[in-house]
Amino acid sequence: MKSLTAVSAVLPLLLLASGCSKDRNEPRGNGTLNIRLEMDDRIDLVATQACNTKAAPDLGAFTLEVTQDETVVHKIPTLGANTSPSLTLEAGDYTVSAYSQPFAAPAFDTPVYGASQLLTIMAGGTKDVALECTQTNAGVKINYSDDFKAQHTSYSTRIAHSTGTLDFSGSDAGRTGYFPTGYVDLIVTADGKEYTQAIQLKARRLYTITVKDANVPVTSGHANISISVSTDVTNENVEITFPANGGNTGGDGGTRQTIYGENIGSTDVTSSALVLSFKGWQNQTGSGISYSGSGRIDSQSALQSASYSGASGGNYLTLSAGNKFNISGLSTTGYSSPVFTFGLACATAGFDPAQLEVYVNSADAADDGPALSYTYESNGEWMLCTVSTGIPSGDNLRIRIVSQASFRLDDFKLTGEK
Repeated sequence: MKSLTAVSAVLPLLLLASGCSKDRNEPRGNGTLNIRLEMDDRIDLVATQACNTKAAPDLGAFTLEVTQDETVVHKIPTLGANTSPSLTLEAGDYTVSAYSQPFAAPAFDTPVYGASQLLTIMAGGTKDVALECTQTNAGVKINYSDDFKAQHTSYSTRIAHSTGTLDFSGSDAGRTGYFPTGYVDLIVTADGKEYTQAIQLKARRLYTITVKDANVPVTSGHANISISVSTDVTNENVEITFPANGGNTGGDGGTRQTIYGENIGSTDVTSSALVLSFKGWQNQTGSGISYSGSGRIDSQSALQSASYSGASGGNYLTLSAGNKFNISGLSTTGYSSPVFTFGLACATAGFDPAQLEVYVNSADAADDGPALSYTYESNGEWMLCTVSTGIPSGDNLRIRIVSQASFRLDDFKLTGEK
């Protein structure tokens, strides 16, 4: 059963006249925007520490924003039970967003819900928009197996995200922590020994992480610890085993290393952002990596990356026909067998590789070099694309992706053997 609230906003559209506008003689008109908020009843609502019952978020307490070119043109801080504002806007493209509360850093007992949608208002027309609000952050609970508790006299877990850290100890040990989507470091301390493992958190998930000893003897101050993860929403099961020395190794014995990775930031955008103006990259200014070209950053929950290994969800890059996207400042010097991977989803049925070309060359070169071939694996709407040949060795390389159709991209990664 979905709970609903409706906001009917009448938008008088003022058509601005100018000496060079072909529309200067068109009549003025009104457009009507009908917004309906819906709460997805499939999400798992988590009880807070102070309450053992589950209650759906109050849609009347949500914030509604209408933005244009990253500028908020109208904001309703609290929708209320029966709100019908009258907004005066110029004709054009907008993004309408709703969210239960701002969320920029990890916090206990703070599930956040929201949705956004792009739209165009035409003079004299009516636009109906339904925003289906889902959980936009990820919840985590920490448990310890009985055997683990029997083997260790002291233990605790903390989870570190690029925006902050939560310590699951003391009175907070049994609470549910919420994090922006993306990768986090899970740090388990047992009897003074510390073990770290990176895990990926996705939106609309409640992870129950159980820490337990592996079925091998604990000797000489070293412990093998495994962590099993299940989500109530999707019933996924993931088991992570910590190496005995607490370090991390690669899948092929540690020889393949990550040179560069980009998940397009850990904080979901609330409205579309142009590539040139987006500031939320995982690789920030000062890292030596730069981004340029056309395209925009979006984060509609129903369109986020999924179904391939390493899919981070959250923000993604939208390219249209004729768009070019550049990643500059990369170096493969000292590495062999470089491989570039990225997530890809088509806006239409069917995929033609000729409509998405990948080039890798020196950023100082006069041309892009030859288009590189790539393979792709699809387990759903999203697929994982792999460029394994033709990537040169050198400093200040540029990856250029040229689109001749509509695509969504995410999780750019460059690896090499060393």
